Amino acid sequence: MRVGALAVVVAIAMASLSACAERTAVPEGMAVPTRSVTPPVESVEEQPEVSEAPPLRESSEPVTCEGANTAAVSFSTVDAALGHRYLFLTVRNCSAEPISLPAEPLFEGIEEDGTAHPDSWEWLERQGSLTLAPGDDKILIAHWLSNGRCERGVNEMRLHLFGQTFSERDCYQFGGGMAPDRDGAAGDLYWADDPSHGPGWQPDD
Repeated sequence: MRVGALAVVVAIAMASLSACAERTAVPEGMAVPTRSVTPPVESVEEQPEVSEAPPLRESSEPVTCEGANTAAVSFSTVDAALGHRYLFLTVRNCSAEPISLPAEPLFEGIEEDGTAHPDSWEWLERQGSLTLAPGDDKILIAHWLSNGRCERGVNEMRLHLFGQTFSERDCYQFGGGMAPDRDGAAGDLYWADDPSHGPGWQPDD
């Protein structure tokens, strides 16, 4: 008796499954709707803009009086030595009369945004006289500590002399947040006759 009742229950269950299958059957040729899943969009962090460093100058132009009135200035390439950087500016008297160079003309480094580097330069004892005869030269030597990268800090040097501004762009590795601390001084400056000697050197009489 129990076996017969179990057979009836199984038959009813099978009939229910068959009816459910018939109800969910999709007619031939009809598209089956699918559920689309949109993948999550990964946020991309915006990278800080890096200023392009000026190209490294491989050679310098000799000083010339062509087109000059009172004086002409040429900038050397940057001389590197164990973390130290040197720049030699040759100033020539292009007039027909002797001229007197200022003891401490305005010399400044210009950063990418056009502002001048805030630290002042320390002037050291000069070599020889500041009076130049026509056609004579005097060298202004600038010295500072390297910040290690061309794109950091200053990318232009300017010398203001006799109402004119002389400038040059280069890889100076000067100033900026990574510059070595020099107690508020940007670097050293001094006038020289012979770059092979240090500040204060005087030629033998």
